[in-house]
Amino acid sequence: MAMSEPFANPDASPDASPRFLSLGEGSEVLQVALCPGDAILANEKAFVYRGLGLQQELQPTGPMGRALGWIGVKNDRVVKFTNEGNSPTYLGLTASLPGKVIPVSLAKSGTLLAKPSVFLCSVVENDISTAKIKLQSEGQSSQQSVEMRKIAGAGMCYIHGGGAAVQKALGRGESMVVEFGCVAAVSDACKIVPEERNGPLIREPPYFQGFQVKITGPGSVFIQSTHTGRLSRAGRADRIAQGGSGGGDMMKAAVLTFFIMIVVFTVLDWEEF
Repeated sequence: MAMSEPFANPDASPDASPRFLSLGEGSEVLQVALCPGDAILANEKAFVYRGLGLQQELQPTGPMGRALGWIGVKNDRVVKFTNEGNSPTYLGLTASLPGKVIPVSLAKSGTLLAKPSVFLCSVVENDISTAKIKLQSEGQSSQQSVEMRKIAGAGMCYIHGGGAAVQKALGRGESMVVEFGCVAAVSDACKIVPEERNGPLIREPPYFQGFQVKITGPGSVFIQSTHTGRLSRAGRADRIAQGGSGGGDMMKAAVLTFFIMIVVFTVLDWEEF
């Protein structure tokens, strides 16, 4: 397994702690080295492995989440990992998709809105809460919204981009259009306006495919080429090919298989030029 150098943190000294490293190729793991007393906040679904001495504590996010937690209402949470031992230890985190770990300095990007599934971890000095992005323009009869993980502060946080991951810095007034499913994270200062809906809406967050959104700076947009919705469609196709229904409906599988056979026979009749 290949190991990269620790991510450069422009806001920290060379001996800063905790230290973050990217391990592997294609499907990366974020390994965090924690000295005694160090702590980080992490996505509770991102845990892979840890060394001894780490204590785990579930924490509600944001003031409202903490208030709801006090009265026993289930809400969005993160895990606080603290090294309570006497020697350095480590923690491994990853996302559910193959892709790239992306270090983000909030001192440069400003407050970040990230898909809950792409958030990996943050230093404890940052504040983590929940925010919603509306995906339909004002004045329409109904509005769709999606929950995002809001990360505020001036420290480092780490997110994961599925497949190929790129960052686009937008100047003030500069705009771009992105399929919302491919938006891993975006600066809170950016303005997000639905451009058009180009397909059937899948309502389960955080997918919301079918929406193209216009994002206007200033701020950064973190784009991923692969997201859960695309893989779920591929997974359904695989289950059908293996004899499953993909949705529990055998008739749908039979009809789809019929059309696949037509396409295959048509392709076999084609000539190569």
